[in-house]
Amino acid sequence: MSYRACPLAHHDDAAPPITDDRCVCPRCAATLRGLLTDLPGLFGDLDIARTRQARIGSGTTGHATVPPLPFALQPADARWVLATTLASWLDWVTAVRAHRPPATWREVEDYLTTWRGGAISWLAAHPDGVQAIDELTAAIRNARAAIDRPADRQYAGPCTATVPDEDGLAVKCGTDLYAHPDTDTVTCRTCGTEYPLAARRSWLLEQAEDVLLPAREIARAVDGLGVPVSPETVKSWVRRGQLVAHGRVPVPGGRTAATYRVGDVLNLVHAAARRRGALNSV
Repeated sequence: MSYRACPLAHHDDAAPPITDDRCVCPRCAATLRGLLTDLPGLFGDLDIARTRQARIGSGTTGHATVPPLPFALQPADARWVLATTLASWLDWVTAVRAHRPPATWREVEDYLTTWRGGAISWLAAHPDGVQAIDELTAAIRNARAAIDRPADRQYAGPCTATVPDEDGLAVKCGTDLYAHPDTDTVTCRTCGTEYPLAARRSWLLEQAEDVLLPAREIARAVDGLGVPVSPETVKSWVRRGQLVAHGRVPVPGGRTAATYRVGDVLNLVHAAARRRGALNSV
């Protein structure tokens, strides 16, 4: 029996040998299997992180006057990439194997890891499994990194300061900013640029305006603005034609969910707040 090196990158740069009947090494398959542990919990953490509902450590005690940032772009992007990558590969695997697509994130985890030996084991022996395992591993690592934030910090977006790179060219710093809950400013740990948290909050909201989310998640995102909005309210705007869908995202079971623009919902929230203010003044 002949051997060859595993085609995937390894952290120790030592790709273990695999037999001709395998396409990736057991270590790579086991890594993906381990990363899939508690997939529903991972999506729950991403939902909390992207709508700024997470409260880490001691919370909001202190003298800060800036309200918590209501939306984080990194977890939102990571969740979209993970959901899309999982849905794409699951559609292919279940079609090739003539299996019923899993309907929930728990079923997705079970299907990939344990059900009838787990689809990961099947992928490890399939020529296209190299790309599948590589992309799935990268998407899950990216998602877990997006919720792995320093303790007792509030996410304040990426640093937008212009700094020189190794060749002296001007580039954006891009370092993720995390603010202490008892301060009104945040300082970039890479370039030292200081930002008022109020300005970062406004910037982050502007960047979030074009983000597309399903009704339930978008309600959570705008809830941090001080005007609570329920998923039922968002759905009522849809029924009345005040809110138009912009595309769809995959969900478990081979289904898709309509998504709506954060900025459009923010406009409706502000309009509702102005109407309430006018009524209160009468």
